[in-house]
Parts: sequence; structure tokens; C-alpha cells
Amino acid sequence: KEAILKASGVGIMEDLRSLRVDLPFHSARITHPEFMRMAAPGYHVMSLRAGPTHLISLAMPGPIQ
Repeated sequence: KEAILKASGVGIMEDLRSLRVDLPFHSARITHPEFMRMAAPGYHVMSLRAGPTHLISLAMPGPIQ
């Protein structure tokens, strides 16, 4: 996640305090103006295990089916 966000050139990593995927609901507030311009107001997140050591998270602006 960090590499992708840094590569986007918007410098929003300082806004991300904690990205957790182990709870049913998590709220984080992003304040970087460039990220807010590009982002949806909210995201649905789905996490999957890929083997014993990898976790893949997918975030979409609408429900994931």
C-alpha cells in the first residue's frame, strides 16, 4: 500500500495513521487536498489470504461482490 501511495506523487502517507483490516468497520480521515480530490467519500474493503504469509486487500467505492 505504501509504495503505491508514494508512487502516486500526492504525498498522502503522512495522513495515514493506521490502515487496519482486522475489524468489521474502520474509519480513517484523510485531509491531504489532492487525495481528497481524487478519492471517493467512502470505500468498501475486502481482504483475502494468499497463502500463510500474504494478505490482499481490495478497496472499492461501492459494494464488492
